[in-house]
Amino acid sequence: MSHRHQPSVAAAAAAPQGSAASASAAAAAAAASQSPSIPPSLEDLCVRLLTSRGLRDLAGPTAAGCGRISFYPRVPYLCPAVADKLLNSLAAGGKLTDPLLGAFTPDRCGLQCVQLENAEDLSLESLKVLKRHRLLRLTCVRLEQVNLYSLVSCLSDASKQQMVSFNLAGTSILCDKLPVIVCLSVFRSLASLNLANTELDCKCLEVICNDLRHLVHLDISKTDVVDIWPLRRMRHRLKYLHLYGVKPKQASRFLTVLSELENLVLLDISDDTSLARFGKPQVQQQVRELFSSPNFLPRLEHLDVSGNKLKLDVGLLRQFVLARPSLKFLGFAMVDEQLSGEPELPVEIAGFDTEDQLIRCLHRYRDRENYMQQTLCAVFLHTNHMFNLRERLLRATFPVLRKYSHRMQLQLAGTAVLYNLTRYQLSFKLCPAVRNTVVDLVLNAMGNFPKQQQLQKNALLTLCNDCFLHQAEFDRLWCLSLVCDGLVQFSDQHMVRMLVAIVSIVSAKVSSRDLALLGSQERLFARLVALVQDRRRLLRSQLADLPKPPGPSDLDPTLKFALSALWNLTDECEPSCRL
Repeated sequence: MSHRHQPSVAAAAAAPQGSAASASAAAAAAAASQSPSIPPSLEDLCVRLLTSRGLRDLAGPTAAGCGRISFYPRVPYLCPAVADKLLNSLAAGGKLTDPLLGAFTPDRCGLQCVQLENAEDLSLESLKVLKRHRLLRLTCVRLEQVNLYSLVSCLSDASKQQMVSFNLAGTSILCDKLPVIVCLSVFRSLASLNLANTELDCKCLEVICNDLRHLVHLDISKTDVVDIWPLRRMRHRLKYLHLYGVKPKQASRFLTVLSELENLVLLDISDDTSLARFGKPQVQQQVRELFSSPNFLPRLEHLDVSGNKLKLDVGLLRQFVLARPSLKFLGFAMVDEQLSGEPELPVEIAGFDTEDQLIRCLHRYRDRENYMQQTLCAVFLHTNHMFNLRERLLRATFPVLRKYSHRMQLQLAGTAVLYNLTRYQLSFKLCPAVRNTVVDLVLNAMGNFPKQQQLQKNALLTLCNDCFLHQAEFDRLWCLSLVCDGLVQFSDQHMVRMLVAIVSIVSAKVSSRDLALLGSQERLFARLVALVQDRRRLLRSQLADLPKPPGPSDLDPTLKFALSALWNLTDECEPSCRL
């Protein structure tokens, strides 16, 4: 391996003229400061390590067997603060199983605030362990094997009396095809209720408004509610209301109810771009009248109108914001109006006009796929002619690309954004952890969509970078396998040049034993040899037309990379040499 050829790929990654990703390399040298990140606490690092190992340092199979798990005797009693963190971290990482949940018995730990997210496969039997704890808050997101009625049966009477928060987003409230919302009436202390993405309808909403007398926080986003008139019974106490994607039958009646909720501090009426709740002229007039009234939601601190076609005058919106000194946030993404060019408003805005607005969109709307698609497209346009380091913006895209790793259109936009934010010399200014993450995301996209040519091209533009290939830490054999498959599959000349360049670099850093795994790919070596022959014939015809002997600048980069790739792939590797 010490004799393998390791060329630079700078020439191979040069974008073709007229491409969306092309730009001046000279401008890329502009400097930008990196924003420092807050390191995790020691406790968080310990929890992260323990949960990444599936708690096997703390718990194991019981002597009785039967697939049960319990904490080891040497493990002390876990107080609620620690037990909650461990359990919730397991769930968030997708590692919480029925046996692991069964280990959290009240004689070994105390649970108070349980968050079962990314744990869709938990069974009803395992959830019964919750009945032995006194819970204050419970989150059960998208549980597939239980419904509201069976979940309530897994809670103790003490939990039902003292629970203040219940999140059932995405979990069915149906029992025998009928909603059973009446069982929520036993939660007398409930102050926060999330029923987003459930089968909630208007009758269920009426039961909630009548029975839950302490409710101040309600989320009924993406439900079957078409009339929010029952909310008038809660107008003196309701403070937080989420109505994302709710489709009212009568928009004017909808607005009338909102105008009566005088104590609201948070209102989310954001929508999907495919809907137009306030499209009628008379409704738009009502919207303008409400926003010009000083008595409309005077205590508001958080307003989200993203995705709505409000047809609001920017001056009127500015007047609305300035008349409410308590207002701190305004969601204004995917609306017709633009705030760019206007004097800066004294609130945080989630929108598409500035970098800070885009970062807020990436954080706040991460669970909305359509929003993320539009936001990444906006980030691409925003950074298309930008050559300063934007690490905050780059980091904000990472969770989105991980979450939607199997959504092709979103990955297509995401890989283009990664290129814009790491091209040329910008990659050398990134910290090692960020570099590694970028390469991992690019390789995941390539692996998930091997036949999507434009996505592969975006990924190659990012990956064909000396900094990434030489300094980043990643699975080089996997990378080599992906680019070799692409080399066999695609014929686009620019892609071929990048592919052979990456092969020539990465193959020099892979052991001979691993290279032997590629020795059976006859099509790969046939492709490389054919490339050498084609480029040689082309080079002969070009040299014949040169008025003087060729210099280094006249060498064909594709031929050079193809020869280097063949050199490295066959070095001390007998199966490859035979091919």
